Amino acid sequence: MAPAFIKVEGPRIYLCEYLGDPLGGEDDHLSIEITEGLHRQLLVHWHARNARVPAEKKPPAGSLEGFEAFWSAYPKKMVKAEAKRVWMQRGLSAIAPDIVAHVERMAQTDGWTKDAGKFVPMPTTYLNQRRWEDEVEGSQEGVFL
Repeated sequence: MAPAFIKVEGPRIYLCEYLGDPLGGEDDHLSIEITEGLHRQLLVHWHARNARVPAEKKPPAGSLEGFEAFWSAYPKKMVKAEAKRVWMQRGLSAIAPDIVAHVERMAQTDGWTKDAGKFVPMPTTYLNQRRWEDEVEGSQEGVFL
C-alpha cells in the first residue's frame, strides 16, 4: 500500500496517496478532495477509534469461599478489600485449605514472629506471589534421609 498524506490548499483539504515519480519529474500522487460531509465522517471515525473507552470490569473468577479462614489465620490484617479481590481473581477457593495450613505454619516461624511480625508480607503480596508454595523454614517437607 502506498503512503498516504493530507494536503491543504486554502480552504480545501485533500487526502492523497503517493504514487512515486515514474518520469523523474514532479512526484505523482492521487488526490481526493475531502468534502465537508466526508470530513465530518473522517473526524467521527477518528474520534471513535481514539476515544478513551473505560475498560469493562470483568466479573470475579472465583468465590470468597475460604477467604475468611485465610484472613483470620493471617497475622497482618491490612488491605482486606484488595486481598479479597486477588483471592477471587485467582480462584483460590479451591486450594483454600492448603493456603490456610501454610499460613498457620508460617505464623509459628521466626521469620514471621521476630520484631513483632515486621517481616510478614502483606496479604496481597502473599497471594500474588503464591507464597504458600514456599517451604516453611525448619520443616522436614521434601527432605529425604
